[in-house]
Amino acid sequence: MFEDIRLATVGFGLFWPPPDKREPVIVGTGIAIKRPRVILTAAHVLEGLRKEAKTEKGTAAVFTVDSATSSRQEVELSYAVTAITQSLENQQYDVAVVSIERGGFPSRQMAVGYDLAPQEGDQVVTCGWPHGIKLYKGKTVISTFLQGPVSAVIPHPVAAAALRDSYTIQMPVNPGNSGGGVIEVASGKVFGIVMGVYGTTGLATVSPLARCRDMIENAGLDSQGGKR
Repeated sequence: MFEDIRLATVGFGLFWPPPDKREPVIVGTGIAIKRPRVILTAAHVLEGLRKEAKTEKGTAAVFTVDSATSSRQEVELSYAVTAITQSLENQQYDVAVVSIERGGFPSRQMAVGYDLAPQEGDQVVTCGWPHGIKLYKGKTVISTFLQGPVSAVIPHPVAAAALRDSYTIQMPVNPGNSGGGVIEVASGKVFGIVMGVYGTTGLATVSPLARCRDMIENAGLDSQGGKR
């Protein structure tokens, strides 16, 4: 399961085509899901990416690692850079659905558990890519796996999945984890998206995908550019 999560996780960032020599910069994370074949992230990641692209005159893109090679001294990643073709956003719950150009979709995708209702104490996991900073060419770059228990269910643990507003998770996320999928360990399904950090606690705040089910399932274009 953890290998599937790693390969389904993407970075959202800026890319400057050659001859520009600037390194790609990653500002947030996303996760590929099976049905529909789209990528989920946080709405604020896309909002920040648009501002950065306008200011820095870079291209907003999705970064997908397709292979890695290793020597005795370093690990080098081979990655695909894919343009965003469409996005749908729910600002209230900070969730976005993104379609990308043909051919750039991650090799693995995760199933969504809209009806999952994890309880306080249940173990969940998220993956950031990679640390939300940069793609360092020729240097070691790793995924950021974080695992921890659900600390709080808002408004209350007895609420059904479709009535939950957010979760607080005991995971020390960093800014680059925003938009990453949150997976229930027991089922291996995505039930939420990392929104950020809860106040000064260092705990993660997570938005439930059940609140955005219609938006996700009715995304207008699939990853291959065809109508659903």
